Amino acid sequence: MNGFTLIVFIIMGTMIWILAAKADVSSACQNSYLTYCSHTEPFSSKCRACMRRVGRAGLLSKACLRALNTSGQITARDRRVYKRRR
Repeated sequence: MNGFTLIVFIIMGTMIWILAAKADVSSACQNSYLTYCSHTEPFSSKCRACMRRVGRAGLLSKACLRALNTSGQITARDRRVYKRRR
């Protein structure tokens, strides 16, 4: 396998992982998004800021928090704040 092929496989694997993570977040966070953040474009910076505010208020489901954490969309600071709220 040459270097170019390896790079293509790495990029494709990363893209598949990102799409799967987005699907998990979409599924787990759909109700929270529709309830609190539907005025924003999904996966936009405004949406992330809205969901972060909702999370810090302790209003996100455990499934949503888990999906956001797994996909790398929650910072260590966010985790500390969310744990204090629960």
